[in-house]
Amino acid sequence: MDHSRSSSPLYGEDSDYRGQDALSAAAKVLSLELEKVEVQAPSGLEAAINAAKSRGSQAVYVWPSGFTFSFAKEISAVTTASGLPSIYFSKEGVLAGGLLAYGADLKELVRRGAAYVDKVLKGTPPGNFPVEQTAKYEVLVNLKTAKALGLTIPPSVLLAADEVIE
Repeated sequence: MDHSRSSSPLYGEDSDYRGQDALSAAAKVLSLELEKVEVQAPSGLEAAINAAKSRGSQAVYVWPSGFTFSFAKEISAVTTASGLPSIYFSKEGVLAGGLLAYGADLKELVRRGAAYVDKVLKGTPPGNFPVEQTAKYEVLVNLKTAKALGLTIPPSVLLAADEVIE
């Protein structure tokens, strides 16, 4: 097994795995090997992340779930202490100390949801709404975490970022 380019998606016990096929397909295109790491409680974070690193993982993608959202600060602290970059699904993970985030703008999703609720309350049948795809995605970079990991973020990534935390 070639661990030279491997990543470990980190899942909480309440994770929804519907996007796992897309993640696996993207990893295959990039010649990355994924190893699923599931954590049941915050007390298991350090052991799970250290075990993934000892098996050759070079980064951790933090899968969206209530658990990973609630414990983003702890996950970021453990991954950084272990020398593993953490990639999140939302801005909040980077604000909690993760290295990178790429995902939908959660505030925009809430605004869109509120607009739907308003229409339903005004009598529009939910079946009349078109299916919408998220139009706004965010890229965030935490330079403090990059420095702690000894990483240099390429200028092209910094220019593409919606927000850079220094």
